Amino acid sequence: MPRRSSRLSKKVASLPSSKPLVSGKPSLPPEILAQIIQQVAYNYFSYDLVDSVRYKTLRRLCLVSKAFLPVARSALYGVVFLEYNDGPDEEELEYEYYYALDDEFMDEPIEGDPILPPETPPFRDQALLKSLRRYPHLRPLVRQLVVTYSFKQTTDRMADAEATLGKLFQLCRRITRLGLRNGEGSYHGDTSDLAEALSWNSNIDQVEEMEMVWAGPGCASLLKATPRLRRLIFTEGVNWTSSDVLQFEPASFDFHLDSLRVDWLPEEASVDEFLLSKSRSTISSLDVRLPIFLDISADLPSLTSLNLHFQSSPLSKERLDNMIASFARFPSLRTLRLFDLALPSVEVAPLLLLLPPIIELLSIRDSAIEKDAVLQYLKELPPRQGFALELKRRMKRSREIQEACSKAGVRLG
Repeated sequence: MPRRSSRLSKKVASLPSSKPLVSGKPSLPPEILAQIIQQVAYNYFSYDLVDSVRYKTLRRLCLVSKAFLPVARSALYGVVFLEYNDGPDEEELEYEYYYALDDEFMDEPIEGDPILPPETPPFRDQALLKSLRRYPHLRPLVRQLVVTYSFKQTTDRMADAEATLGKLFQLCRRITRLGLRNGEGSYHGDTSDLAEALSWNSNIDQVEEMEMVWAGPGCASLLKATPRLRRLIFTEGVNWTSSDVLQFEPASFDFHLDSLRVDWLPEEASVDEFLLSKSRSTISSLDVRLPIFLDISADLPSLTSLNLHFQSSPLSKERLDNMIASFARFPSLRTLRLFDLALPSVEVAPLLLLLPPIIELLSIRDSAIEKDAVLQYLKELPPRQGFALELKRRMKRSREIQEACSKAGVRLG
């Protein structure tokens, strides 16, 4: 018995030494690791714009090792959320949510025992400015800035916010994405004032992607100051006066958009005249509601992707004819996504069969649509090469739908 044990010991000793399961250096290339970290920590809104960030997760990843620090820190500072409201000033707070991370290993406890931020906190603006001034190598990391205004009354903090954001643009010359949002119950005119203030900043022209509300004349000033703008999202806004709308002079907008999303427009405004005047040959992605879509009369030769939101808009015979006729002005259209059709089941298939045959991907995003309507559409669909249909998960799991797609030669997405 001891002899057998001795032989076993020798065999074990001859085996190559095992490597630790977790090492300080990631085995993945930094580019792949960065994508994984961003997918874990970022929640995306649309057009690749980050809607929220898990800052607590990113901060912990920064503390894993020296190898993880550069990648996780880039994601941590890459998207900065700031919120301004009627609350106390920075100096009145007994703690700050955010502490600076330098380029050292960070294996020492952080002084002051800071409170970790919640899942989606705003940065504390003065602490952020202090970090950026102290560590210049952090400044190029800031690429997207999202500002939420939640004021219910006029306060001195509005002027402080405008001054702070101006300093951020001066320090961070690589901010290319900007979001201006209104908090619940806040006054949209405040955002208009902020947009007006930002338009005077000499570094605002670096912005290429922007999300903002229809807030007032300040929006026009900000759009005039961003000639490099390529992606624009206009969310819900408030009613304007005619004088506000007149400040949108198409000739003063120098940007050429690639992507445009419009959730709302004043009645006096025209998407053709105000937002597509110089982008008709460059726009490739459009996301609009049906009434706005029907108002577009320009030819868009480069448009390849269209998101169309019906949202219970009455679809009369005249509107239907106008919608189908509009597709003739988009000869490059290949992807069409339809949201909330709100049609009777018997009218769904006839509508879908009228869509142009150049479409390669049709996505139906309507949870109320019935399976029989889709089956009827697939039954009557003429043969088409390389056509794909994208449905809700529940419906595309149906065996009847899968068999109908296979019979029609349609790829189910």
